[in-house]
Amino acid sequence: MTTPTDEAKTIADLFDKAARLLEEKGWTQGAFKVPETGAMCARGALYEAQGCEWERSDLPGGDLEPRGFDWSRAHAINDTLTDYVPNEYGFLPHWNDDEGRTAKEVTALLRDVARGVRTNGSNGKASRCLGYDEESAEAA
Repeated sequence: MTTPTDEAKTIADLFDKAARLLEEKGWTQGAFKVPETGAMCARGALYEAQGCEWERSDLPGGDLEPRGFDWSRAHAINDTLTDYVPNEYGFLPHWNDDEGRTAKEVTALLRDVARGVRTNGSNGKASRCLGYDEESAEAA
């Protein structure tokens, strides 16, 4: 059996934490995070799992948006999920917001990603999610 690398453990932990956040705070569609309830979409949970800060949006509805966040990580997260989100959706927000989607399906997807990274390792794209620096890790 292959032992997961520290990188894979960290990335997998990120996806597991996002699933726990959805279970604890609630899941929503159409917003990163709802101010009144704390409920988040899948991507919002991934941002919060990485420690982003939230600020009320200037857009109608005033939902919360992540701030102080490296948006290149958002693209890396999406890249990591490409093996897990069906192609017809394109990327996570479309899948999350699909009519009929359930919180159970969303948390299951996040846990599937975590399990896949633990089993198969990261794919290079995944390592960018946390700004993982392979050279620094090898030197440690």
